[in-house]
Amino acid sequence: MRSTLLHRVAVLALGFLLSAVAWAAQGDGASGTTPAEAARKALDAKITLDYVGQSLEEVVEHLRQKTKINFMLDGVATQRQGRLLRGGFNPAGAAANPQPLFHLEVKGARLRQGLHSFLDEFSLTYVLLADGVLITTEAAGFYRQLRQRVSVDGRDRPLRDVLQELARETGVNLVIDPTVGKDVAQKTALRVDDTTVETAVGLLTELAGLKSVQFGNVLLVTSEERAAKIRKEGNAGNSSRPPPSSRFSPAAAGELPGFGGGPGGLGLGGFGKGKGFGGKKAKG
Repeated sequence: MRSTLLHRVAVLALGFLLSAVAWAAQGDGASGTTPAEAARKALDAKITLDYVGQSLEEVVEHLRQKTKINFMLDGVATQRQGRLLRGGFNPAGAAANPQPLFHLEVKGARLRQGLHSFLDEFSLTYVLLADGVLITTEAAGFYRQLRQRVSVDGRDRPLRDVLQELARETGVNLVIDPTVGKDVAQKTALRVDDTTVETAVGLLTELAGLKSVQFGNVLLVTSEERAAKIRKEGNAGNSSRPPPSSRFSPAAAGELPGFGGGPGGLGLGGFGKGKGFGGKKAKG
């Protein structure tokens, strides 16, 4: 009887172990999608929203709850909202009043389209980060993307794979020039811990004899000659501009005091899950 009991316990334990292994394997497969990729998918999905709140914070929290994506509001956006409210600005376009309403409406369209339309009213935009979607200004957004901290292990891996993986994990728009296909097919030996995306991409491309250059909100990996041409045309009035390392400084940031990370710098809104702000919910 004792041996039978032990046998049953062993069978149950084995079954539990196999179930755990299967669950873990399933989890690993699911985790193949990075938070940045999940956010990109949610932004591309069609959705219907009709939400009225008293602040951008309320709208951001509603987006969090509806999409299950980590939407964040940074200090720059909060400061801009504060200036608008103090000036009596009503985003809805009605007469100024002491309690302006922030109305996010998307009717069966892609979320990114509705969100852009809503944020344009405040001269704001959003960018993908490794841990979600940050609502900020155009200039601050690209800077924040490139200042994300990463660790890269590219040893004995093709440069193209390392760059694409870095883009997938951080949400950075990174494009590889087709003319440098042979160069990015070569294996790299770089391993670096706790550095910025900008530094990691710069090192990876430099060691391969390539360059990375900002083109709008895109980081283009290309040849040294083409990168130099893009920068030259940018200086002549083209929309392309050099990377933030040679362009940004706390003084140049203008309305962004403390951009370097000191007191008064950017701070993410810390909205905990399940915390409501009391906005009026119309539909969706």
